[in-house]
Amino acid sequence: MRPIGILSIYWGCKRQSHSLQVKLTSKRMDRARKNTEVKTVERQVRIFLSSPGDVAEERARAQRVAERLGGLIDGVEIEIFRWEVGRYYSAHTDFQSQIAPPDSFDLVVGIFWSRVGSPLPEGFPTMEGGRPYPSGTAFEVLRAMEHRRGEGAGRPDVLVYRKTAPVPLPVGDAGAREACAAALGALDDFMAEWFADPVAGFRAAFLPFEDPAGFEALFEENLRAWLVQNRRVGPERAWRIEERGSPFRGLLPFEAEHRDAFFGRRADIERARERLKDAAAEGCGFLLIEGASGSGKSSLARAGLLPRLSDITQGLRRAICAPGTTPLDALAAALFDALPELSEGDFPGSFAGEREILR
Repeated sequence: MRPIGILSIYWGCKRQSHSLQVKLTSKRMDRARKNTEVKTVERQVRIFLSSPGDVAEERARAQRVAERLGGLIDGVEIEIFRWEVGRYYSAHTDFQSQIAPPDSFDLVVGIFWSRVGSPLPEGFPTMEGGRPYPSGTAFEVLRAMEHRRGEGAGRPDVLVYRKTAPVPLPVGDAGAREACAAALGALDDFMAEWFADPVAGFRAAFLPFEDPAGFEALFEENLRAWLVQNRRVGPERAWRIEERGSPFRGLLPFEAEHRDAFFGRRADIERARERLKDAAAEGCGFLLIEGASGSGKSSLARAGLLPRLSDITQGLRRAICAPGTTPLDALAAALFDALPELSEGDFPGSFAGEREILR
């Protein structure tokens, strides 16, 4: 509401505002230029996500948190490494040998629940003393911890989480039930040796959580704190008036090119993005933004949500239309503008046919 009040005063006192602007420009140009030329400092944060396959939802939630904070905090690019996403593995060797070493990342996140993970192949490097690592996940977490403790290493920091929800056991298969119990016991032994047991107490820090939602909230809190403490939170984006003109749009909506001056709606943008993503996952990629006239619906979509989606999905195209008195015509025309290859289809040079399809 505050910017609206300022704009109404500006248009009501146009001459006085203009003279004030000239006075400010002539007497305080140096200071104003200094204040408006703050540049974005890109800070990349690389996170290695390590876990067995029984916490797949938590892994997805970690990705969700990284994307959310990447959108909320300017100047920070968060890359999260998940072995199962966006990568391939050649059959000439084992999986673990083709996974990037965790100690090359800024942050290693380990998540455990019902088992310690998959065993490593024969001949894989062992722990000090010749003992094999209990699993690939254990190797990743312990190697990162060892590197972090090394003199002058400084990284990676290691966050370890353990899910405390009851572990479901197979009812009809006694052998499978015994295997699950044995896997849970192996994880308990691993946690007792390296993190905590009733006798020796805590050897290394880890955090418990109950369910995926609890993990998401806890991990977001921890990652926010890590970004602040490690000075990864940069200055806000600048809007250079001498190059881009006034950022005030009056009664016009903010467009994608005004995203750097579209402040105060980051939480709304991320909520909208997450709701659209959830809807798309259920087979209906549709999001309705409703609100009173002038409340900023168009600006939220055009300068907030759409550019944010373009950050995540490269090559995303958009069609924007105002329904008017012939909404299908408007939609068809917008689709032809956004997707020029439509003109090479069954209805070259015209959207009349497409309009009929939309009907």
